[in-house]
Amino acid sequence: VLFRSILKEYAADEMAASAKYNDKAVTITGYIEGPDGDAAFTVVGAAKKAGAGRIKVSVPFDERGRRADEWIEVMRTLWRERVASFEGSYLRFRDVTLEPRPLQPAGVPIIVGGHSRAAARRAGRYGDGFYPLGVSPQKLGELRAILSEAATSAGRDPSAIELTLLGTPDLAAADSIAAQGAHRMVIAARDGDLERLGKQLEHFKREVMEKL
Repeated sequence: VLFRSILKEYAADEMAASAKYNDKAVTITGYIEGPDGDAAFTVVGAAKKAGAGRIKVSVPFDERGRRADEWIEVMRTLWRERVASFEGSYLRFRDVTLEPRPLQPAGVPIIVGGHSRAAARRAGRYGDGFYPLGVSPQKLGELRAILSEAATSAGRDPSAIELTLLGTPDLAAADSIAAQGAHRMVIAARDGDLERLGKQLEHFKREVMEKL
C-alpha cells in the first residue's frame, strides 16, 4: 500500500506513521516529469528517492511519447551500466558514470502511469508496472489488452508487468481491485493530521489487511 500527502511538509511524518502498520512499506517517487529536465540529475534523484521502491513516469504533452520512451531507455542505461553511453534523438552522452546507484542490480522498477492507449503501449514495451488512474473496469480491460499486445510484440511477458490501482481504504474496494487482477492497491492519506492518520491506518490494517 502506498501513501501520498496533500500537505507535502507532512510527508515524512506520514511515512513514519504508515511504517507502524506495515513492515513492508517502501519509499516511492510519485512521478517524474522526465522530459522537462536533465537526464542525469533526474536519474540520480530517482535513485536516491526510490532506491528500494518504484518510480512512476509522467510526461508533458509536447512530444511526450518519443521523449518518454527515450528517457526510460536513458534511465535504464545509466542504472545498468557502470560506464554508460547513449545515442538518441533527444539525449546523447558517452562514457558517463552514475553515482549513487540504485540498490536493485537492474535499476529502479518503473511504473508507467496514464489512462490512454499510448500509456498502455508504453507500459507494455518499457514498464515494470502500469498505473491507470480512474478508469472503469471495461476501460481497464481494453488498456490491459493493449498492454499485453505491446509487451508480446516487444518480446516481453505481459504477466510480469504489475498492475497498480487506486482505491478507497475499505474491504469492498480491496476485493474489487484484487478481482481486477491488481498486484498493488494505492490509498491516499487525506491530510497531515497524524492522529487521524493513525486511526485511519489502524482501521485499514484491522478491517482490510488482516482479512485478505
